[in-house]
Amino acid sequence: MNYETYSNPRSNGGGVLGRYYRGHQITLEVTITGDTPTELQNRMDDMKRGIAGLEDYLYIRTPVDQRRIKGTVVSIDFGREHYHVTFVRAKITFRTVKPFMEAITGESLSRICLS
Repeated sequence: MNYETYSNPRSNGGGVLGRYYRGHQITLEVTITGDTPTELQNRMDDMKRGIAGLEDYLYIRTPVDQRRIKGTVVSIDFGREHYHVTFVRAKITFRTVKPFMEAITGESLSRICLS
């Protein structure tokens, strides 16, 4: 978290203090497969279309809940250094300014103790 003070005071002599959260990056590594080179290319294009917006929610599903965070795609690397016709290992990096992921399911973790 960054605090920022401004050098120009208000007319009453008071200062302005601003607070904002520092952004961070989320990197995902995924494997995209296809039975043919054309199918692989179509799946890669579908993924690029799905994340082409300026800013959108990134959903994360865990075994107990589902969360989301708003982010922007910074880079996509399909790792095409070698010639693979049926799979690629892609690395996608998102930048977000939100400090935490928000829960979108109403589930909670609790433990029942029986005695």
